Amino acid sequence: MVYYLGTQRLIELTTTVSLEYILLGIIQSMEEDFLNWQHFSLVPRHATFGEHGVIELMVVNNQKDYAFKYVNGHPNNTQQQLLSVTGFGVLSQMENGYPTFISEMTLLTAMRTAATSALAAKYLAPNTNTMALIGTGAQSEFQAHAFRALLGIDTLFIYDLDHQAMEKFIHNLEPQGFKIHPVNGIEAAIAHAPIITTCTTHQGSKGLIEPQFLKPGQHYNAIGGDSPKKIELVASALDKADIFVEFYDQSAIEGEIKHCLQHPSITELWQVIQKKRPGRIHEQQITIFDSVGFALEDYSTLRYIYQLAKTHDCLDHLDLIPDPIDDPKNLYQLLHPA
Repeated sequence: MVYYLGTQRLIELTTTVSLEYILLGIIQSMEEDFLNWQHFSLVPRHATFGEHGVIELMVVNNQKDYAFKYVNGHPNNTQQQLLSVTGFGVLSQMENGYPTFISEMTLLTAMRTAATSALAAKYLAPNTNTMALIGTGAQSEFQAHAFRALLGIDTLFIYDLDHQAMEKFIHNLEPQGFKIHPVNGIEAAIAHAPIITTCTTHQGSKGLIEPQFLKPGQHYNAIGGDSPKKIELVASALDKADIFVEFYDQSAIEGEIKHCLQHPSITELWQVIQKKRPGRIHEQQITIFDSVGFALEDYSTLRYIYQLAKTHDCLDHLDLIPDPIDDPKNLYQLLHPA
């Protein structure tokens, strides 16, 4: 039997337990899996680039489970009233190869990206209740909720080239109890905040964050640059910080570090969580989490949401696999029963 969680059922589940409850659950699931990093088979995602965007397949497994996510990234889709990022995910059993759970992963990818950011900040960021958000598109509200749920951040300085996107953000989150301060530029937003989240779709040869913007003690959560053509931090800005990534082999292709592969301080996040390498070590340290999204995070999200949805009776059944079948060697009988 294959269980299915669609968009509407996920919305029902979120309404029942709250978005921040789910985000905290994903963070806990993710932290558990990062603590077991060595038990997973890990590879960079397979990416197919076209003129207008990218389609990716993200795969991970351990001895028990196999998981993958199909996801696209098409920044200009919004001009056609389409989402820039959509996806779905599958959990299967390594023992017999049968899929057990299929889920929408458009909303869940937004949740898992925010959960990853907050988890990294737990180990890398200074203690504060204030964050700057550069870019207030589809991912921004999820970032705000995750940082509040885990770290108590409720004061936000925001900037976006699109003023309507900022108005949307304020409309969505002011009623949720956030204190929001729109500003008129990137440097102005950064000046007010110890934590800075960049979630833009900026593409070009030059980044948005200049080295002179960085201040001692800040933590940068760089989540927008997730393809070879995207860049959010000017390469020379990276020289001023200690950099942390999810999976080096993938980040070297798609992350900010593709411009500074010889940087002397690049650490994978799991090493910090397992206490094999230091995270934030002093008050003046500048840290950058160069996040591109990784398959293990999707697995953590799928296994958590599967159990939560099952508990709250939010799963449907998909008629995807002939099961049960009287004679597994006689598949033809399904088309011509006796």
